[in-house]
Amino acid sequence: MNRSSALRQNSSPQKVVRITRSEIEQMVDAYLRDRQYLCSAEYRLGMIDLLCQRIFGSGIIARFKRGTAEADAHWAGMEHGHVLLEEFAHKGGF
Repeated sequence: MNRSSALRQNSSPQKVVRITRSEIEQMVDAYLRDRQYLCSAEYRLGMIDLLCQRIFGSGIIARFKRGTAEADAHWAGMEHGHVLLEEFAHKGGF
């Protein structure tokens, strides 16, 4: 999927940055690798889905059946995605 979206950085005047889902995936992978953070594919996907949802304005994705380990990992990854988004924002955006 090669969607792009404009994301405004926290600077004045505001600057528009284009980013794709593929670039978000690369950023998440680098974040996890730099911190030597081991996680499941579902957890990683949750982080990516949350960032895409916030950046592109898409709805929350329920990829897995509720009550399963996969759904729990995805949800936890989405929660971690909030932390990651905050960290990027403090560093000046994407």
